[in-house]
Amino acid sequence: MRLFFSLVILVMGLWLFHSTSVYQGILAARGQGDWSLLTGDLPFMLRFVGALLLVVGAAFSFGSKWIGFVPALLGAACYVLLTVAMIAMGADISLWQDDAILTVVLILFTAGLFSSKGR
Repeated sequence: MRLFFSLVILVMGLWLFHSTSVYQGILAARGQGDWSLLTGDLPFMLRFVGALLLVVGAAFSFGSKWIGFVPALLGAACYVLLTVAMIAMGADISLWQDDAILTVVLILFTAGLFSSKGR
């Protein structure tokens, strides 16, 4: 089960990393994609760091049975923080609905990874 949870988290992390890269590519095509603008964009940084931690956590949990849970949990926490911040700021539901669903799925799979960490 640990490998299944790790694989799902890895695929989700790679998909999120890809979507973050597409956003950066769109800004670069407009001539606005330099790193200083992206680091000033807090939602981008939360998505980028969260996706990176998900991928690293899933990769670690393939090889090591216990340490992969920690980066995956931190990556899921980044998406929880992002979703809660968007809801608290009064953003339109179309902006945070996908992140809210994704956050629930990430929490479930991260909890599954934690519960199967020794197996």
